[in-house]
Amino acid sequence: MTMVTVVITTNNRPEYLREALVSVQGQTARQRIGQVIVSENSLSDASAEVCRQFNDLPMSYLSQRPPVPPQLHLKGVWKHVQHPLVAFLHDDDWWTPEHLGAAVGVLDSQPNCAAVFSNFYETNGPSFPAQVSSEKAWRIWVGAGCNFSEPVLTIHPVSAALICLLDSNFHYSTAVGRAEAIWDAYLKIVATGNSYDTDRLFGVFLSTHGTLSYVTRPDVFVRIHPGQDSMHQRNFDSGWAKKAETTRWLLRSEPEMIARAIEQFNTSARSLPPVLLRQLVRDIGEPQLRTLIQDCGLQLEMAPTLPPPPRNAKWLLKQICPPVILALRRRLEEHLKHT
Repeated sequence: MTMVTVVITTNNRPEYLREALVSVQGQTARQRIGQVIVSENSLSDASAEVCRQFNDLPMSYLSQRPPVPPQLHLKGVWKHVQHPLVAFLHDDDWWTPEHLGAAVGVLDSQPNCAAVFSNFYETNGPSFPAQVSSEKAWRIWVGAGCNFSEPVLTIHPVSAALICLLDSNFHYSTAVGRAEAIWDAYLKIVATGNSYDTDRLFGVFLSTHGTLSYVTRPDVFVRIHPGQDSMHQRNFDSGWAKKAETTRWLLRSEPEMIARAIEQFNTSARSLPPVLLRQLVRDIGEPQLRTLIQDCGLQLEMAPTLPPPPRNAKWLLKQICPPVILALRRRLEEHLKHT
């Protein structure tokens, strides 16, 4: 039986970490977990105390002193990985009980599969409503040939390139893969010097080691909260420009693969009903779509021009202070729950 190392990198979020570890503890395939590595990337010791409360898990606790840049965190962890399979979980996310079992089942039955990702829910926390991450699922649906009827999709390298070209659609907290493939993909990401769109590059680099698989039933919860880097205004403002840089980097580094991926997209898009095509355009986002059309040759003549967003008070507040808005929404939901 091939064992799994679970890697959780954390940054002084002990309450979130506790919820993540509870979900690891509750896995139906818990017998496959040979090691749980929790690596703290701050000067706080609070996460160590949390880990001591899970003495029934095969825990390895690490502390990065001094803290390292987030992109280099895995370098300090990897030498401690002991098993052929690795599962990632962000400290602010958590798994459903079946997540690990579904992923290792695919890896057991498909020796040419490098890694398994899955569909996921987005939520503000365990006590709040969750919704399927529809935009990301939609783009994977198109990249995988417009078919979500199977419980597990096999994604070949060209389809993986297309999915990652559209946007960051594979989430790290859903990833379970072969250690050698993950390590090689990580080293390639570090070598690019790109610290923003790494999850887009991750899927492309993993696919050089074999096919990817995608579990269509959501089995991971991804927490949306003000503490995320993507919620910071500086990242929000520069995000589209950085996405464009990654898109152009993929085009330069893998021109043949990207050309085949674009051809696949154009073929799929021509067969979509107009209503679905309009939804796809909306989900890709106008700035990213412009880059794909101008630089990569994406053909979307059938799609209407995207209308500009309404410039009302709500829109203005979302541009100015998305972290504050999210925090207020969370407090309001919590208040309504107890009234």
